[in-house]
Amino acid sequence: MKTKNVTISLMLFIISAFFSLNVYSANFYWVGGAGNWNDSQHWSSTSGGSGGYGVPSLTDNAYFDANSGFTASSNTVTVNVATASCKDMDWCAKFSCFCNIKQQQYFKY
Repeated sequence: MKTKNVTISLMLFIISAFFSLNVYSANFYWVGGAGNWNDSQHWSSTSGGSGGYGVPSLTDNAYFDANSGFTASSNTVTVNVATASCKDMDWCAKFSCFCNIKQQQYFKY
């Protein structure tokens, strides 16, 4: 009987641990005008903040807004890697919702 109780307790612990896992999603803001997707100096933790935050991953959100530093002559984000990932991509604040890309959208070049 004691073995059965231990087994049940262990199973409940594993199940609760599994369901308590949260996938952390960070917000990345593009800064500094034109540049390469994988250049961490173009990604900030805040809109208009300092670059160097890292590069978005599959679980992160990517924002492009009025503080991204785009100008008429400096307005291109080059995807210079085989796979550029993010959970959501939002251009609304800069372009009045010209482009708002949500999960599982795939683009090939």
